[in-house]
Formats: sequence, C-alpha cells, structure tokens
Amino acid sequence: MLGSALDLQTAIEEEAFDDASTIFTGYIIVVEKGSDTLKTPKINMTLFPVMKGFLLDETLRDGIYKKQKDGTFNRVEGISYLSRYDLMCKRLVAKKLYSATAVVAVPNKNHSAGDYENLSPETSIETFLTRLTAHCEVVAAINKQKG
Repeated sequence: MLGSALDLQTAIEEEAFDDASTIFTGYIIVVEKGSDTLKTPKINMTLFPVMKGFLLDETLRDGIYKKQKDGTFNRVEGISYLSRYDLMCKRLVAKKLYSATAVVAVPNKNHSAGDYENLSPETSIETFLTRLTAHCEVVAAINKQKG
C-alpha cells in the first residue's frame, strides 16, 4: 500500500493526469478478527525504537524502553496486529498518502454473514464512503461549472 501511494504521488507530481485536483486515493484492508490478529506480539527492535503508538503500554517508552549499552532495545509487548492496521491507516491519511482508508475487521466465524466491525471512527468504512462521496460531489460541482 505504501508503494502504490508513492507511485501515484509521483505520477501526480509528473502531471500524468489531466487534473490532479480530482484524484481520490483510497485504501481498504479487510482483516480477519481472530486470535492471531488480536495477539499482542513482543517488539524486538535492534537499530531504532519502534514508532510511537505501537507499544502496548506507551508509558514504558520513558522507562525500560530505552536504548541499551549494546545498541538494542528491551523486548516489550506491542499492540495487536489489528490495532497496528488501524494506526497504519490513520497515519497514511495524516501523511496525505491516501484520501481515505478503512480497516474492516471480519469475525473469523461465519464469514458469509456479512458481519464486520470498524476499529475506529477515522478508519470506519462509513467514514471512507463519506469522504469518497464528498469528493465525488466536489468533482461533479467542478465539472458542472466547467460546462
């Protein structure tokens, strides 16, 4: 997803599109919500600290999660994989790599029922569709004014 966003950004900068102001970029990830994605794995960074928000307990960042004499960081528990996807998607929008993102968490049982969960309001499918709808309305208004 990061490579695609950067490729598209480069294409926009290189004026590969007629009107870059009408481009909407979106990323939706559908993830099974189960024991594997709800795990809180250990973080084992050696060269640099893990990004803010990825520690299960961020108060450890100012305590035991410091660079050691050997250059490594103490192993600590991180946030779940599902939470990582949510945080990643929020950051992709904050860094303006995508216009909108969504994380759709699907229960690991009864997939065909269509049940899903949103992990946060910012990455909900409803927010994604609201942003896409608003973008389409802007593009329609621009095209209408152009005649």
